[in-house]
Amino acid sequence: ERIATSLYKRHMTFVNVGANKGYRVVEFLQHFHAQAETASRWESNRQWLATLQQLDDRYIHHPRLACGVCNDCNEAPPSVHMHASAVEVHAFEMDRCSHALLAKAFSRAGVAGVTVHQAAMTNQTGVAFTQQCTMPGNEGSTVRMRPGRFNPGNGGGRWQVEVKAWALDDFAAKHAIRKIDWLVVDTEGSDA
Repeated sequence: ERIATSLYKRHMTFVNVGANKGYRVVEFLQHFHAQAETASRWESNRQWLATLQQLDDRYIHHPRLACGVCNDCNEAPPSVHMHASAVEVHAFEMDRCSHALLAKAFSRAGVAGVTVHQAAMTNQTGVAFTQQCTMPGNEGSTVRMRPGRFNPGNGGGRWQVEVKAWALDDFAAKHAIRKIDWLVVDTEGSDA
């Protein structure tokens, strides 16, 4: 909450790498976007999760598979609300299933300024490879810069699904982003 007040500006740019279920995007919007606060039916991550569940029946039939272990859905909503005059949000989710669900949810929410990219954020722009998605919200997706098998001794899966890979500087230059005010990287250990 205290960091939100120190980051506030009239024009805010937020980048979320590994957006997954969109919890960090929702929190950013609740802090800084007047339209999100008035137009949405979600005031907490729990309500956002319910929105996602309504959009994809796989969540309803297998809620434990889609939820993971982060416990973010139980966080209290932000108490600090400052409305920026312009908000630009770039959410990166390389998993095809999670990306599709997030894009659908933010589109239906009707909140301007949010773009969900099906891409990986890496140290180089080009192509990356991930596993075939099985369930939106899966927190175990990882990325490699070349195709192949992982954990082949245990019959592990394959990195075979091609996705766009961006270096942050290249992405910012292509989209004329001069400054990123808030950057969240949540890539389940792939950020090391």
